[in-house]
Amino acid sequence: MKRFTFCFSRSIALAVLCILSSYATSAQSLSERITQLTTVVSSFPDSTAAQQVKKAILELALERATNAVAVSYDQEAEDLIMDVLGAIDQPAEEFIERNPDASNLNGFGPILTPENNPYLESMVSSATKAIETADKEFPRTTPDQPVYNDLGGTYGTRSAPSLSRNYFWLFAHEQSPMRFNPELIKRVLRRMHTFADLVSLNSRSQLGNPHNLWFDQFAIDAAFSSFFEIAELHPNLLLPCL
Repeated sequence: MKRFTFCFSRSIALAVLCILSSYATSAQSLSERITQLTTVVSSFPDSTAAQQVKKAILELALERATNAVAVSYDQEAEDLIMDVLGAIDQPAEEFIERNPDASNLNGFGPILTPENNPYLESMVSSATKAIETADKEFPRTTPDQPVYNDLGGTYGTRSAPSLSRNYFWLFAHEQSPMRFNPELIKRVLRRMHTFADLVSLNSRSQLGNPHNLWFDQFAIDAAFSSFFEIAELHPNLLLPCL
């Protein structure tokens, strides 16, 4: 078992140690471990942008673990749990640390006219309004449930990655008024992890529609551009097993 060094409150440390000890006895189910970890993560401080982003990433990992358990993907859930445990003591600043060797990605350079910019204002207004309400659910993709079931709309293989790219730009651009918004990155990764699961499940496009809808020129362009931008600019947003 990996050694963890805890630098937060005694109560959180004891809760995590309790979860870790359960691995030795196998006394708890995956769902029980997820519930315990969710309680621990919910108690994390969130007074800074970095703390909020760290908390969001770990919450999303536990959400994905819950979705994995729901379809009996137990090993995936186990891996996600271990990722969360491994990240608990990781400094929050690392989650928003920009890759110093990142390429000069198109669209992430300086905005020449950030003030009174109608395009930026429209993006911010749309995203702000969207995150005022709860996001849609994105369950685990399976051979029976592709999740993405169209080209457009909430579960569209073109529209969802395109929305993710917009939200990630707002999250990551240095001049964005929504930079490091935790709800934005949750929505980005929720959609992109689901897209990646679909590609992994159906990489040779053999399951038929709607599982094959990712195999579309415009879907691929939006999705793989989004994957690259996330991994290139902020790789610490991606936990090891994702």
